[in-house]
Amino acid sequence: MPPFSQQLVSTYHFANEHLLEPLKIQDSYWYTDGQGISNGGDGLRITSMDMAKLGLLYLQKGQMKGKQLVSGHWIHEFVKPRFLTYERIGSYGCHWWSARIDPNKDWTDENWFYFALGFGGQYIIVVPSLEMVVVFTSELYDQSLLPLSLFRAYVLPAVVTKAAAD
Repeated sequence: MPPFSQQLVSTYHFANEHLLEPLKIQDSYWYTDGQGISNGGDGLRITSMDMAKLGLLYLQKGQMKGKQLVSGHWIHEFVKPRFLTYERIGSYGCHWWSARIDPNKDWTDENWFYFALGFGGQYIIVVPSLEMVVVFTSELYDQSLLPLSLFRAYVLPAVVTKAAAD
């Protein structure tokens, strides 16, 4: 058996085998440094549809088509609000942000959403109580919070009002 160091694989290779391929995400690229190492916290390029697949995976607590790809407990811990950093954004967890649907109400299972925020205004937004995933892609480098503002101002009120009427 080869030494442990020879068995190591890149983060991208591991993610591709255990996450991207099972989700049928084929057109992806992960930036690497000069040594071929991706830092894991950013630099993954995928399509909008594939971003939605990741959001759906999180919404379904790590399951896709009946198969557990990621631990539901791990997802819960990653999206859990841990640090209130910027009032206008929300609380930070582990590479995911979370916020209340209605900022005037307490944190409850019905009153929160979480989101991944990427460079230039890329978003994967998950609203568990509404079983909703929303994706934004943009090149708003100077206004990267605009998609979140639009989501809060237009999408959430429309869907919450509709849900309340049903």
